[in-house]
Amino acid sequence: DYPHPLLKIGEDGGIHLDKAYGIGVGPWDDFLVAHAYAQFTPGTEAAALAALRANIAKAGFRYLSDPDSRSPGDAEVDGLLWDYGEDSLATYDSLMAVRRKALDAFSIGVLPPERQVGELEARLVPVYLLHRYQLEAVARLLGGVRYAYSEALDRQAGTQGVPADRQRAALDRLVASLGAEQLALPAHVLDLVTPPGNEYSRTREYFATESGPVFDPFAVVGAAAAQTTSYLFAPERLNRLAWQHARDP
Repeated sequence: DYPHPLLKIGEDGGIHLDKAYGIGVGPWDDFLVAHAYAQFTPGTEAAALAALRANIAKAGFRYLSDPDSRSPGDAEVDGLLWDYGEDSLATYDSLMAVRRKALDAFSIGVLPPERQVGELEARLVPVYLLHRYQLEAVARLLGGVRYAYSEALDRQAGTQGVPADRQRAALDRLVASLGAEQLALPAHVLDLVTPPGNEYSRTREYFATESGPVFDPFAVVGAAAAQTTSYLFAPERLNRLAWQHARDP
């Protein structure tokens, strides 16, 4: 529904958006149509549908729905709404590099000439929190598992835990996201952000503030840190970690 744009730093050092979104339909769309509407010889439908599911799974496509995708403590490593890339850790690293470059280059030039400068903060929010969905993907690896919706004939019962080295790598990134290097805004950005103009007001697209109309850097840091800690310290995640360690210390 709402894919995250594919962002990358090109060989010229700039942020590239030329392949931000896919074009047309893909293999998953073809699978959905076939699974929902294909006609089969009487008595063969169950086996034929199972074969379709097996083939799409071999191609690397998996299906998980909202109940396994929205809670901070959810377990399935692929049950995410807006992450992207085949490797959650590599994509996170790449996205953090894009975020850093975008913050370093942030200027009044992000606004069209006729916009009031109070909108700078609204433009800053999605840049500063650019990593928010991929951060959740990293957190899913910690105490994470894989499982599948299936029928008995699919033979996909049980859960598989994430290897320990991947979990440690995820923890390293979560901890680093709480460091000053990632949380602090560049000085030139702090000097640039301006309160909304007359007859304009702050909306939900702005950061919260405890400083009246003035930009509140502490609230900004708190918002980013809260995202990490809500995933990291979710009780369900900690319980899974304890159980995984008990089974495989």
